[in-house]
This record gives sequence, C-alpha cells and structure tokens, in this order.
Amino acid sequence: MPYDNSPDEVMHEIQEVAERDMARRDVLFVSDTEMFRRIGISEKIGRVAVRELEKRQVFPAKDPLFGNKRYWPAVRAFLDARGGLTALPRAIAELK
Repeated sequence: MPYDNSPDEVMHEIQEVAERDMARRDVLFVSDTEMFRRIGISEKIGRVAVRELEKRQVFPAKDPLFGNKRYWPAVRAFLDARGGLTALPRAIAELK
C-alpha cells in the first residue's frame, strides 16, 4: 500500500501530534524525566540540581499519593521565583 501524502492526511497527522503535546502539557503530576524535559535540561544536570535543592528542602517534593511524581505547577512556581519572575521566598533567595 503506497504512502498517502495528501494535504488532508498530513494535516490530520499534524493535528494528532499537536493534541498529544497539548494533553502532555496539561498533565499536573510529572516524573523527574518529564520535568527535566519540560525544563530543557539533561537528566544528569537535573538530578544534581534536584539533589542539591532537596538537601535544603526547598524544591517541591514528590507526592506518594500520585505515584511519587512532582506537582508541575509547584515546580514551575519554584523556577519562576528562582528566575526572578516573582518575589522570592527567603529560603529560595538564600540559594542564589
């Protein structure tokens, strides 16, 4: 069976990919691997950073009720504060 390269078929595939990506972004509890992907860093760098931040108990913890995953909005809020987009809580400010 030949490959259908019609404009309608291509658009349908593009829409499917977009819908999958949108659904993934709406996921609230993420694994560390997914968190690193969303942040845009390697797992090696991410694991070192998270380990350091967890020593100080300032990074959002994994939630055992949700498969030991992290609540993405809390991670995002932490990173926004650390990056200067919001007022820094004292514990985060001391890490800079």
